Amino acid sequence: MKSKVKEIEVKNPKLKDDIARYNEISEKIKELNKEKDLIRDEIQKEGKNTVFSFFKRNKVFVKSVRFLVDGFSCMFSLNDRYKKIDEEEYEELKKKYKDEFVEEKKVSYFNSKILMKYKDQILDILMKSDVIPPEDKSQLIMTDTTYLIRRGSINKLEKMTYKSANKAFEDIEPVFSIIVNKS
Repeated sequence: MKSKVKEIEVKNPKLKDDIARYNEISEKIKELNKEKDLIRDEIQKEGKNTVFSFFKRNKVFVKSVRFLVDGFSCMFSLNDRYKKIDEEEYEELKKKYKDEFVEEKKVSYFNSKILMKYKDQILDILMKSDVIPPEDKSQLIMTDTTYLIRRGSINKLEKMTYKSANKAFEDIEPVFSIIVNKS
């Protein structure tokens, strides 16, 4: 049964001011987070461009860069974590790069409802396949499949040509960190 919310009138001017201020701050935080995301995107672009310019010139793929600008510093660091992908993206990346960057991970588990339903016959189930109806047998062991970018993929970019590494970087979308400090 769903309980109803009871509205109660409260005579407290400070509470009214606190609620109003809370709402103001919440709105301001939303606006600031939008701005922060835009700035983060710009820093990410600059970080990627800097990493790939360095790679093109020196044939070395650096994973961290510290920008120094008029007394401010910003560290851009690539992590060995990647965007989440679905089966369709997995298939596209596999077609493009074979197994270089992607893997399919399957986790199998018992359907506990059906397992408990036949707990006394479990030994028979394993020994004789005709104990459980076919529709239940097919659901006894469940499998979840996830698709992911392989750990260590960022390290493989250094072995590629500049153009190929740049394209692969866009495809695998490594996660990055930004740390901004006043020097």
